[in-house]
Amino acid sequence: MRPRDWLNDLDPCAMELDGFGMLRLKRGIWLGMVVGALMAAGCGDPKAPADSAVHANGSTPAGPALTYDQALALVRSRIPSEKYFSNDLLPKPGQTAPTFEKREKLRISMPWVFNDELAPWYLAQEKKWFDQVGLDVELVAGGPGIDALQLLVAGQVDIGVPAGASFVLHLRNSRTGSDVVAIAAIQKNAPISWIGLDSSIPRNQRSSFKPTLKDLIGKRVGMQPGNDFYLEFALEKAGYRKDAVQFLQAGFTPDPLLAGVMDYYFGWVNNQPRLIEQAGYSNWFALRSFEVGVDEYCDVSVVRRETFEKRGDLLRRYLWALNQAAGFIIERPEEAAAITARRSTDVSLTPAQVLRRFDLQKELMVGNDQQPLLYMSADRWDSLAAGMVQFKQIELPGKK
Repeated sequence: MRPRDWLNDLDPCAMELDGFGMLRLKRGIWLGMVVGALMAAGCGDPKAPADSAVHANGSTPAGPALTYDQALALVRSRIPSEKYFSNDLLPKPGQTAPTFEKREKLRISMPWVFNDELAPWYLAQEKKWFDQVGLDVELVAGGPGIDALQLLVAGQVDIGVPAGASFVLHLRNSRTGSDVVAIAAIQKNAPISWIGLDSSIPRNQRSSFKPTLKDLIGKRVGMQPGNDFYLEFALEKAGYRKDAVQFLQAGFTPDPLLAGVMDYYFGWVNNQPRLIEQAGYSNWFALRSFEVGVDEYCDVSVVRRETFEKRGDLLRRYLWALNQAAGFIIERPEEAAAITARRSTDVSLTPAQVLRRFDLQKELMVGNDQQPLLYMSADRWDSLAAGMVQFKQIELPGKK
């Protein structure tokens, strides 16, 4: 079950937004989930053997039918990434603002509520970069039960911004898939991480511990429903058995980690650590997924094929403005944080809290691919697709 499907099955009265605009279960509901996860995983005894683990969805671990190399070869022959992503409309470094003949309206569906994840779009509006290229932009808030890509394929918006590239692959390769094209990514390396606490130092100190995948072996790892495959993918690529880790069900906030119920918690390194720090724990550390060969683009701008082919001029103008905003976050983070805190109307954020996010995600925005901001690569898309095929997240066309 994908995360959004699981989310829709919950009673909205059982949920609330936390201080950073993330969805969390109310306290009593969360406690029930923790107890249920412990019972399902058989880990009432923290020394239970690792091979007794089950997945967050209650199933027993099973190895993939294909190796990674086999899946990658099939992906490159059947669903090569060049069919659904392009850098062609992105601005070259130092490019001046594109000219325009008439002003145009643009509706963009956001990956989440109006919090600081949406900073680049706020800034492009606030600093008049959209206006400079003749765009009147309306941002459509996301949130529980709102799918940016579904709004896109339904024609209700011109651009959809899902949180992760995996959503694009789900859409394109589902039975009711649509022909869409990814044209830019704000986060060029995934913020997806396994977060732990360093018990060797006081809670108020920063940890210098650099974990490896080996440090997760035999540990209790909290995973949000539908996300098991990220860890399975990392373990398989490194040659570990899938039952070498105890998979527990986790929610969208790190409370179980702070309570000692879990050794590691799956989250975004530019988000949940701020909640951990707010709770008085500065001694967190993180193993980021891209450090173990599991990566995906996040906050990806996606358009319908028809828009890509017929309205390239409009999209070039949009991408120029978005690039200006992304660069502004990196070059002038304090001013960007002040604007973003004010524009994050669905949650209450201070400039300092936003600045901390910018600090944690700067490396992810710049990326490790030696390409300009917003640019993507075929290899990274293909690698993600291979992992999703390998662990049956998507199916290849023509597969028997």
